[in-house]
This record gives sequence, C-alpha cells and structure tokens, in this order.
Amino acid sequence: PRQPRELLPTNLRLRSLGLLEHALHRYDDADGSFEEALHVHEHMEAPFFVAWTKTAWAALLVDRGQDGDLERARTLVTAALPVAVDGGFGDVAQHAQTLLEQIDAAS
Repeated sequence: PRQPRELLPTNLRLRSLGLLEHALHRYDDADGSFEEALHVHEHMEAPFFVAWTKTAWAALLVDRGQDGDLERARTLVTAALPVAVDGGFGDVAQHAQTLLEQIDAAS
C-alpha cells in the first residue's frame, strides 16, 4: 500500500502542511512549510500555486505578528494579487485583497 505522504504531490503536501501548522498555531513551522512550498511552486512555474501559497503565507504572518511580519506579508500579498487577478483566480484574489486591507489597517 502507498504511504500517506505519497498520496499528495509534494507541492500540495507542503502547502497543506503549512495550513495545518497555521491552524495549530505552530507559526514558525508553518513559516518554513510555506517557504518550501513556494520554492517548489516557483520551480514548477505554476502561477496559481505561487499566488495561492503567497496569500496563505501572508495570512500566517498577519496572525503571527512578529517584528517584520506585516512587511513580509505585504510583500507576499502585493506580489500575489496581480497574478491572481490576471489569472482569474477569484478566491485567491479576494483573499489577497482582504489581507491587504487588514495589513493596511494594522500598519
């Protein structure tokens, strides 16, 4: 039988792990998982996955709120938003826009 880690491709597994770690408040672990996922998605040249991961990573950084996190989140979401809009990735674009508004309000 297949091992559980073989059921999802690496790109989805890393992003999903980041989402789970974020939900469990394991922020530093999630930060690392999103970083790895983004590296894989950029290597794949997959704009949807890049925008999706940058937006999820930005949400983590907003929630974590350590020094520099809001600036990093702004950088990620500012890069993800035009890709999501141009690519027609409506849910990702909406999430990115909401995050940008949150960041602006918190700054």
